[in-house]
Amino acid sequence: MWAVSINLLLLGALLIMAFRVPRCMKYLKIKDLITRAADRYDPRSESVTDLKVWLAKLLKTNQIYDTSIDEIEVYRERGSIVIDANYEKRFPVSGYWTAS
Repeated sequence: MWAVSINLLLLGALLIMAFRVPRCMKYLKIKDLITRAADRYDPRSESVTDLKVWLAKLLKTNQIYDTSIDEIEVYRERGSIVIDANYEKRFPVSGYWTAS
């Protein structure tokens, strides 16, 4: 009985990790896109709106549809550009809603 319980517990843990891996990969992809856009941005010749349009194009090109450009804030503060991509996505795992 103990062996079956432990095996079921391990199987459950593996399934939960399998559900979370794609979300983690999407997070890393979005982080890479934002870094790429920030590296490309030239504040002398481009505006904040240009950067936001470029980010929207990168999201669309890389087929990231569950994160919109409206969730990413781009603004100028103290002479530098700030990209705030602080967002939260929730998805169901075994009947409960959990944050990822």
